[in-house]
Amino acid sequence: MPFYRYGALIGIVESFRLIPVISLIGAVVGIIASFMPWIHDVSGINLYQSYEGFQAYVPFITIVLSVVALVFSILAIRSTAYWYIPYLLFFFGVAIMVFDSIFAMWMIGDVKAASIASMGYWVTYAAGALMILGGAIYHLAVLRRFGKAHNF
Repeated sequence: MPFYRYGALIGIVESFRLIPVISLIGAVVGIIASFMPWIHDVSGINLYQSYEGFQAYVPFITIVLSVVALVFSILAIRSTAYWYIPYLLFFFGVAIMVFDSIFAMWMIGDVKAASIASMGYWVTYAAGALMILGGAIYHLAVLRRFGKAHNF
């Protein structure tokens, strides 16, 4: 018997179409996190004005990825005809976490950014994790419901 028949997490959510709400919440959290303080009470959207380096633009990248994930999450809730949405949601979550990891390695003076990061940086990690979780559970639900990940 294939592995997807044992998906205990899928049983928690009663409606197949509501599973992308997990990624939708992650996308909203990612957008909100970009407006929170990232370093020394400087919000993510104002980070590029105070610091130099391409890492100062990571909050903007987070906003763009979160808005695109928000659109695809809404599309997944409204229609099941798009087989690639679970993979895109998973990819956007991974991309946010990769860019946050690049931000963490940024040297500001003699200190890495992760050691002086404020709340917005850490909330962005949570947003990426929610998007990954939503994409993975949605993929399992697609497998369980249709028996394969495409050709609904």
